[in-house]
Amino acid sequence: MRFFKDLIRTGLVTIAVILALEGGLRLAQVHYEASLYQDETERGYALRPNAQGWSTDQAEVYVRINSDGLRDRERPIARPPHTLRVAVIGSSEVDARQVPLEKTFEDVLRRDLSRQLEPKGWRADVINFGVPGYTLSQEYLTLRNHVWKYQPQVVILLFAAFPVLKNTRNFLSSELKGAPIYVLQNGQLVPDEITQHTSPVDARHRLWKNRLSDLMNRSYLLSMLNTARVKLPGVVEKLHRGEAQAAMPVMEGWLYNPEQPDLRESWAIADAFFEAMKKDCDQHGAEFWIVGSDLGMQIHPSLAERAAFQNRLSLNSLDLVDQRLERFGAAHNIPVLALAPPLGDYAVSHDAFLHGSPIERNNRGHWNEVGHQVVGDIIARGLAAKSQVLRDIEADHRQ
Repeated sequence: MRFFKDLIRTGLVTIAVILALEGGLRLAQVHYEASLYQDETERGYALRPNAQGWSTDQAEVYVRINSDGLRDRERPIARPPHTLRVAVIGSSEVDARQVPLEKTFEDVLRRDLSRQLEPKGWRADVINFGVPGYTLSQEYLTLRNHVWKYQPQVVILLFAAFPVLKNTRNFLSSELKGAPIYVLQNGQLVPDEITQHTSPVDARHRLWKNRLSDLMNRSYLLSMLNTARVKLPGVVEKLHRGEAQAAMPVMEGWLYNPEQPDLRESWAIADAFFEAMKKDCDQHGAEFWIVGSDLGMQIHPSLAERAAFQNRLSLNSLDLVDQRLERFGAAHNIPVLALAPPLGDYAVSHDAFLHGSPIERNNRGHWNEVGHQVVGDIIARGLAAKSQVLRDIEADHRQ
């Protein structure tokens, strides 16, 4: 009898401690990274429809995923009349959970384009298809299988150099997180052997995992424990091996130099994905743009810092990726907009750090609110200057 009394007493004390910890975290408003993803057979993982919770990467932002699994507002699937729809595909730069939704470059772009279109009786709708960590293969599958139901007239691929390193299993295999990998066979993209033999996601298991994630997102204590579970092993491993610091110079050289021999296969696969996206857009009557994201040091407000960095990497330019994209675009009739030059000019003229915290002033991390504002304005001006879709709307208005 005493055993059961002790068991009950222990249980009650445990529950009281748990409730006290939960209450204390809530009172302190301590936020931890929410789980906003779900497993998916096609792309490895995707944003979980209707998930919501805090993002603590760079800034604390409450993030909501809509019912179609997009970090965006709810909207009708069919394109409304007299609406210019722009679909933006990419990874964390597009998802942009470091800033509130209304501060993202997509929302800035929507407002800028709507101001241009309102006198013509049109409006703009910019849809965010970004998912953090996505590779080019995942972005291509997003375009092919998830974008077209929204009937966009313009598709923008926001291209960052880092995902090129994940086009093969040679470099960052630990970061692929189940992403499908494609190889070139006779000039065609085909899934590699591992991808071909990937087991389908068990729907029942995913359902229970999603329910557990939703519960965890509502609990401060469970969110804290999950954050420790996810991050602690990686921190311990990096401290033990010193891997992050040792790999950084090599990684930077790869990112800024697309002609690096070790990356020829990765860039060839990137080119093939660009061509496949262009073909898919042509088949759906949409305009395809590649917008090149900057590499942080390209837009450092100190020209001296940029020069020192360039010399350290023994490069003749920090714009080699942009130059490669522009050559590819010219050869394949794809408009290419490089963000780095205008962003760099803005950073210098305003002494502004457009990545990370403006207070820390180290230009690391993702775009901050000022960065998103400037990026949205740049893309809007680029589309206004060269988009055939906008020209057609202007021509119809004049008639």
